[in-house]
Amino acid sequence: MPNPTTPLARNRLAAALLGLGLFLTVFTTGRANSYYRYCIDTSAYSGQNSYLAFDLIDGDATNNNTVTVTGLSTDGSMSDSSDFSLSDTSFFNEVLRDIVFGSTLSFNFELTSIYTGGTPDSFSFYLLDGTFLLPLFPTSDPLLTDASFAVDIDGTANGSAGDYTGSLAVPEPGSVLALGGLAFSLLAFVRRFVPRRAVV
Repeated sequence: MPNPTTPLARNRLAAALLGLGLFLTVFTTGRANSYYRYCIDTSAYSGQNSYLAFDLIDGDATNNNTVTVTGLSTDGSMSDSSDFSLSDTSFFNEVLRDIVFGSTLSFNFELTSIYTGGTPDSFSFYLLDGTFLLPLFPTSDPLLTDASFAVDIDGTANGSAGDYTGSLAVPEPGSVLALGGLAFSLLAFVRRFVPRRAVV
């Protein structure tokens, strides 16, 4: 599995440090689950060997949240499209799935929504190249990590979506979304320098 070290990691660490003060407000604790669907047109990358990166950062240093991904589907090919869960049992938790892109990609995910204060846990998703594990294309991610989307589990009932490709649907109300945060701003740096603990 590729595990490169690139100069871009330094830029991503700088972005992470700049994001340090973004989430210092304590919100109300929330416990209801949130459900989402993600669909994206990947026809521009059809035939390309790539990776899907699902990252859960433990922002509050408490093992209290889980993300469950289901229905991973593409008209390309994947060696493993089975359902999986990620729990915040360590700081950086990641599942990487290899893919040869077709024209479509979709999946569902469910988040627990427990927030106890401080930096929120954060779930984010990336489309990565197959060689250097760098994002395939720039997104509108304000923290410059080029996430396709990010979800901060901050306990708010109707937070704002960190949806940077316009492909994230929220099929049920009461979602727990907020923009940015230290947790996912560190993930590109961590992916390259912290030993990976994949959960499959």
